[in-house]
Amino acid sequence: MEPSEHERRYRKQLEKLAYDVYQRSGRDIGQLIVQCLLPAMMRDAAVYLGRGGVATHYISGEFDHVADWLAAALAADLKWLRNVDANGVPKKFSKFATVEDVKAEANRATERLLRDTLSRPPAEGEEVTVAELADGYTVVSLVSPGALDWESKEMQHCVGLGGYDEGVRSGQLAILSLRDRKGKAHATMELHVENGWIAQLKGKQNRFPVKRYFDILLPWIAGRGYEINSQELAGGYFKQRDGAVRHVAELTEGEEIEGDLTLRFDGDADVDLVLPKGLRVEGGIEIRAEYAPGKRVFFGADTVAGGQVQTFGAVVVGIEKVTSPGLRVIAGALSPVPDGSRISGDLYLSGVAIGDILEKAVIEGGVEIRDINRVTIPAGISVRGAVAVAGAELVSVQGGVSLTGGLGITGGVNDCMLTVGRDVSMCGSFSVSNCSTYLSEGLRVGGDFTVAHGYLESLPSRLEVGGLTLNRVSGATSIPASAVINGDVVISGSEITSLGGRAVWPGSLRIPKMQIARLPYGLTVGGSLEVSWVPLLEFPQAMRIGGGLTAVGCKAGRVPEDAVIGGAIDLSRNNDAALPDGTVVHGELKLNDAYFKVMPTGVKVEGMLSLGRFPVDRISRFFEAKSYVLSESFVIDMSDLTEIEENIWVDAKDASKLPEGMHVRGKLIIDGNAEGARLPDGITVDDYVRVTGHGEVPPSLIPPTATVGGTRTNTLRL
Repeated sequence: MEPSEHERRYRKQLEKLAYDVYQRSGRDIGQLIVQCLLPAMMRDAAVYLGRGGVATHYISGEFDHVADWLAAALAADLKWLRNVDANGVPKKFSKFATVEDVKAEANRATERLLRDTLSRPPAEGEEVTVAELADGYTVVSLVSPGALDWESKEMQHCVGLGGYDEGVRSGQLAILSLRDRKGKAHATMELHVENGWIAQLKGKQNRFPVKRYFDILLPWIAGRGYEINSQELAGGYFKQRDGAVRHVAELTEGEEIEGDLTLRFDGDADVDLVLPKGLRVEGGIEIRAEYAPGKRVFFGADTVAGGQVQTFGAVVVGIEKVTSPGLRVIAGALSPVPDGSRISGDLYLSGVAIGDILEKAVIEGGVEIRDINRVTIPAGISVRGAVAVAGAELVSVQGGVSLTGGLGITGGVNDCMLTVGRDVSMCGSFSVSNCSTYLSEGLRVGGDFTVAHGYLESLPSRLEVGGLTLNRVSGATSIPASAVINGDVVISGSEITSLGGRAVWPGSLRIPKMQIARLPYGLTVGGSLEVSWVPLLEFPQAMRIGGGLTAVGCKAGRVPEDAVIGGAIDLSRNNDAALPDGTVVHGELKLNDAYFKVMPTGVKVEGMLSLGRFPVDRISRFFEAKSYVLSESFVIDMSDLTEIEENIWVDAKDASKLPEGMHVRGKLIIDGNAEGARLPDGITVDDYVRVTGHGEVPPSLIPPTATVGGTRTNTLRL
């Protein structure tokens, strides 16, 4: 099976990480990291996709400590590496259900390795001082495995344990440590010597360094011309487009930022982030506080972002003060907003405590809500775009809700209960999937109303919809006679047994395989009618179909004399088919595997006539068509088919039964093995002859007297 797009993306990310680890440690973890992380990544993706979401995008550096743990495990030759299953996968990995499980085990295992490592303070020569900073601080380079192990133990991260030994030994990497006057470490850097790139910058336990230590270190980094990986910056520091690193506290009222503004936090949850008034950001704003839960973010008045604004894990205050094409709040919480607040652009809320924003704010775009267990769409909601809810366990749409757009509800892994109050209306469409749905009277939907893969108690009274689709829905058994349906109706895999006696359907009516025994007299369908495999006893008299009729395998196969059908007709696999004499079919007529007790006469087909597994014996006595599909027919006599207005398909075994002098004004298609087959003398094919499934047409197929494509020849244009 071809891997999915997100699987390919995940593999590429893990392969890049494995390459980086090999460069710095000399350990090949390529296969190991895929075995360890990819199944968990795919399971997490399946959960999000099952809720109607998207597969997770993992940021650069997110799995560095996992990779370092695996490299350290190889260096220590741990026993669990040899305890593998039949596919060579360490059995230890079988207990990882999610990516968070892998991360947690990497943290625990690293702590055990550090605890068990017999490290000692570095001896003379194992550390080299490379810079002396203010207040007695120094930057030292760790040049031995022992020094790296000691740094790991002091800082509780993964720079030791063999993970970086090879890079340091080869001179490609320098591992630098910020020390105070007592020699205590406060920050560790991975420097790529050749280009001055600081790939990693960690404080204790892989967190970002404490602000006072980073402030001491930053001038030295800038003075040396080193560039810090922006993914490593946290604690309110960010990198400008020109490469300069600043702290958010330095921003002033009305300041303009080129490019994006990205702020990450992995501590200091009790310190509020306050953005100044009038901040202008050319690109987007991203604030990540997943590792500082409860951190409050205050947006200043008149904040403007040219791109998307998104927060992760923060308590957001003042979201109504932001102007942006899209606002995304993931995890964390929204603080209360003033009544009548305006939210510019689209609003995306995922796993967040949403507060009163849906009740009090005017949202100028659409709203998407994901992975929030209980969601209430309040009666006073004001949203200009569509509303979508996915992954909830309980959704309540209050009575009187009026939406200018549409509404979509998608249940998650567990069934979602959806209740809709009285007199709910929307101008757009209403779609429900994977839910147990309970509707109250007076539902009005300007677009299509679609319910799929779930339970629907019943269709309510005073229902008015643009179109109606029920796909694999249990519960409801009838369409109320009072329902107003202005468009197409599609019902499949559901328990509907009654159409409410309704005779007029403005759009198409498609009810394949439904257990409906009768259709009303004078049935009028504005579009097409599909009743394939429906146990109808008969078609109703005075039937009027604006489009086509599809009745494959339907018990009712006899088209009434007074029926009017505006499009194609398909009566295939019908044991008792009948057409009135003189019928004009405005499109294609399919009679594959059909049986007529009495053949009609004078039937004119304005498109193609398909007669698969149908006896063909001078068929022009019964049918006249522009094209003929006879490739699976029981051919007895085709001598009457001297003129074909468009195209014809025949089996190779029947090619010789075509009449001499036959004229095909379009294409002639021969199905099957044409070796030994021969077309009749004098045949003319205006377009071309083709043998299906064969690259070339056997020369013996075409007689010298044939004319193909306007030229008398025995070679063909394919």
